[in-house]
Amino acid sequence: MTFNDFYDLIKGQNNVTWRNFNVVNNLPDPPSATPPFVFLITGSPGRPEPFEFEIERRLPQDAKLILEGPIPLIMQLAKGKHEFKIDRRKKLAQIVLPSLPRIPLGQLRLGREDRHRCQLTLRPGKTKVAYGHGAAIRQLFRGEEVGRVAWQFAPPVLKDPRCEK
Repeated sequence: MTFNDFYDLIKGQNNVTWRNFNVVNNLPDPPSATPPFVFLITGSPGRPEPFEFEIERRLPQDAKLILEGPIPLIMQLAKGKHEFKIDRRKKLAQIVLPSLPRIPLGQLRLGREDRHRCQLTLRPGKTKVAYGHGAAIRQLFRGEEVGRVAWQFAPPVLKDPRCEK
């Protein structure tokens, strides 16, 4: 199966998806950070293809959202647009993302074997993070979304005692 075959399958079938959605029930209080939101940046099932990445941010203006991943990957995504910090001991780099609703990260050529473990960490500012806030990373192919991992803060689900019977 080529990536184009895979792309056609996803577009043509409404019961197949490439989006992951995570619900977080515990709201962080300043100055503590959230546990990291871990995800993989992966390539196409066929030959290497160019993918674009962007972050969607629905957070208070003073909250810091930090992207962390392997040094070469983060340096390529930063490419003069974002400042980054390098931890050579851990072989990781970080970008403190700007407080914008949509943050383009850039393009990566990824193939079948590419699997990069990355994470987003949220450090709240003085404004409290509320239910409905969240963040997502989008993967685009030729301008169309082909992957997404999203996190949204929501209250814990209350059990209905009538369902316990």
